[in-house]
Amino acid sequence: MLTRRAIFTKLTGSEKSEPGIIAPPFFLGKFECQDCEAPCVKACHSNLLKFENDIVKFETFGCDFCGDCAKACERGVLDPELEPCIEAVTQINVNACVAWNGVICYNCQDACRGKRAIEFFGMLRPQIKADICDNCGFCVSACFVGAINIKPKPKENE
Repeated sequence: MLTRRAIFTKLTGSEKSEPGIIAPPFFLGKFECQDCEAPCVKACHSNLLKFENDIVKFETFGCDFCGDCAKACERGVLDPELEPCIEAVTQINVNACVAWNGVICYNCQDACRGKRAIEFFGMLRPQIKADICDNCGFCVSACFVGAINIKPKPKENE
């Protein structure tokens, strides 16, 4: 049986992003986590990381870039000295976004942790400024219709 949320999601086109790996913040670019106890996952006070198949994934959204995961990494996969950012792409589905469809809503902008990465053109058209957005994901959980997605950053040759 479909729930009302599932029906609404299908109607608005706000399906979850396709499966893929979003690396955690402070990632150096290469997983060397085989036989690791994943202290980075345990160190995350927000439970945002998941360790699966020798890979650490950024699974839940709302990272404050505290750096605890990187400080706990014993293999040098995460580096607390890196600029805090998650290599991904955050997008707004304008068909599902209530603001784009005539309802005044600023939830995503309010959740943006002071970065001002979400800008409104007029009162009703939020857009993510990719050059400012660090892909923390606070806007994802703030959007009650699921119109914001974070996807893995496409490879340069794609």
